[in-house]
Amino acid sequence: MPSRSSIMFLVPDAEPIVGHLRAAHDPAMFAGIGAHITLMFPFVPAPGVDATVVAAVEAHFAKQAHGPIELVFDRVDRFPEVAYLALENPAPTIGVIRALAARWPEYPLYEGKFPEAVPHLTIAHGQADVLDAVAREVSLELPLRTTITHASLFVESDAGKWHEHARVAL
Repeated sequence: MPSRSSIMFLVPDAEPIVGHLRAAHDPAMFAGIGAHITLMFPFVPAPGVDATVVAAVEAHFAKQAHGPIELVFDRVDRFPEVAYLALENPAPTIGVIRALAARWPEYPLYEGKFPEAVPHLTIAHGQADVLDAVAREVSLELPLRTTITHASLFVESDAGKWHEHARVAL
């Protein structure tokens, strides 16, 4: 599989609440990605992520002039076979996602498999009983409030491990 890249918001404040559950139930954690919200995936194929790409991402966020974004995760929600932290107000994050999609239309979010972006922080993949147990446990710790000050550009190695290649101020 060719290596890929992705733009995301890292959410380290979520680790004390979901880290142990992600370690047991989320393959992304094993690949080296901490608690996060995906903003754009797939992005530029990894071999092409160079200083020019980083500069373009920096210029994009500078032009958007978001500044820090306050996020509140207020509940656990589900997709089929996935439990995730849901945002009380997803509009600011959706705005970031839409702006990235407009800037780089050649990289449709999730390869265009879903009609709309639903910003979320994945906690677990699994069957209903696992997801129900995860939801019960995590719900006791909510709401989670955090401030995002930067986006991260992650790159996947040929071995399937991900690492943060660059941080870009909002």
